Amino acid sequence: MRSLCVVLVLVLAACTTELPANDSRGPAVPKTSGRAGQVTGTVTDATGKPVEGALVQVNSHEMHPLPDIAVHSLPDGHYSWPSLEPGKYQFTALKDGKTGPAVEVTIDGPTTADLRLP
Repeated sequence: MRSLCVVLVLVLAACTTELPANDSRGPAVPKTSGRAGQVTGTVTDATGKPVEGALVQVNSHEMHPLPDIAVHSLPDGHYSWPSLEPGKYQFTALKDGKTGPAVEVTIDGPTTADLRLP
């Protein structure tokens, strides 16, 4: 039974291919162009002071896999998100039940996204 499962997985893997955009066999698989990038920024409060321990979250508009669920800001408010695939993302900061406005960024290399909490 185990051998049959292994063979089935290998056959399915061999059959999986990326279709060109003009292929009539199915929907096109989106491709990204550009460079992956690290996102850095600072979380501040309404008065402009750095916020320590804010939860910085990211959502991908293009369904890219994310390396982490969230990161926390440091005592100086700075945060750094690991390398993300090129594309459009939305960053938000959350602390003490307060969420700041979302910041939209397009990643094509190193990017800065400063966040503000109310």
